[in-house]
Amino acid sequence: MLAEGWILAQNAKAFVEVASTFAGQQLEDGDWRNVDLGLMTSDSTAQDGWYEFPLEGDSDVTLAFATSPGTEVLSVRVWGNGFSDLAIRFETAFMIFGIYRIEV
Repeated sequence: MLAEGWILAQNAKAFVEVASTFAGQQLEDGDWRNVDLGLMTSDSTAQDGWYEFPLEGDSDVTLAFATSPGTEVLSVRVWGNGFSDLAIRFETAFMIFGIYRIEV
């Protein structure tokens, strides 16, 4: 596991955009439909409630999301093969996307 944390749910799209940049992958419109559908069905209280979204670019990274019912929080796990500072980048992203409300 590279990193684990949480972000504000409204920041999911911006977080995925930043994560794709970290991984070196260009996102397409179809990716957003998949992420939106996955987030709608995710649930951190369910055993199989995590939605996984792979990013394949310069580094192979998988994002896993689970909404926390009744809150504005989205739990996130990140794993994959990446360069040495990738974990630090994700930890920093968790701090930013967990504190500030990002408008996209």
